[in-house]
Amino acid sequence: MGNNEHGGGNQEAAPSTSALAPFSGLSILDASQGIAGPYCAAMLCAQGATVYKVEPPSGDWGRGIGASSDGMSALSTSANGGKQAICVDASTADGAALMTRLAKQVDIVIESFRPGVAARVGLDPHVLLATRPDQIILSVSGFGDHGPGAKRPGSDSVLQAMTGTMHLNADDTGQPRMFPMYLIDTVTSLYAAQLLTAAVLERQQTGNGRHVKVSLLEAAAALQAMPALESPCCVPDCPPANRRCPRACSPPRMALSGSPRSHSAHLKPCAKAWTAWVGSTTPSS
Repeated sequence: MGNNEHGGGNQEAAPSTSALAPFSGLSILDASQGIAGPYCAAMLCAQGATVYKVEPPSGDWGRGIGASSDGMSALSTSANGGKQAICVDASTADGAALMTRLAKQVDIVIESFRPGVAARVGLDPHVLLATRPDQIILSVSGFGDHGPGAKRPGSDSVLQAMTGTMHLNADDTGQPRMFPMYLIDTVTSLYAAQLLTAAVLERQQTGNGRHVKVSLLEAAAALQAMPALESPCCVPDCPPANRRCPRACSPPRMALSGSPRSHSAHLKPCAKAWTAWVGSTTPSS
């Protein structure tokens, strides 16, 4: 609010019509490949960040997915718009050293190597944070950095199958089907962008950076939190073909008959199942 220079009264500030650029002034080194990491970086680039895309001599493997022309595919184009590109062979000692020098000059580093590989190519989070405590490093993986699947590569189709996502898209006979797009990769990039936004806000408050991590497995699980908690017991007489997604048979999506009291009865099994699940996941259990 301010004083009107002609009459001394107050006037509301006009809403901004300029492009939304909250990440303006931030620099990002995008050493990730495929979709999840690169698309995350592309979103931040569209919101003002300066993004340097690093690719090996063979190029980001996303360039060869689907129909491509002159080394560009729909996947690589949509996930890398607006970035500045550089080629580095990080498999050599000189290349790894160059990656480290480049990483130390930016605010955010994004990588999607399998756990342990980043250190070999000059992007060891411990080394970078020791030099730049205010730096933010995002690691994207298939299955996280610990556990039996940590070293396994992950892909969208594999995670759709492993996490039951295909089951949600089953046909009328119950046969699971893959969603005809890179659903898990795309969702992972959205979670990753939100995670980086939170880390940037924290840095503004504390001055400290951190190493944040996201996996395709975790993103797929988070995406399906609601259908995973739903159960056929919530909807009496749900046809078998719809039991993969009980909400398809829930009262708000079907013709209602009888009194409102009869429909509220559908909620009782849901409440019971929810209470049992929450109770089983409390720290004291």
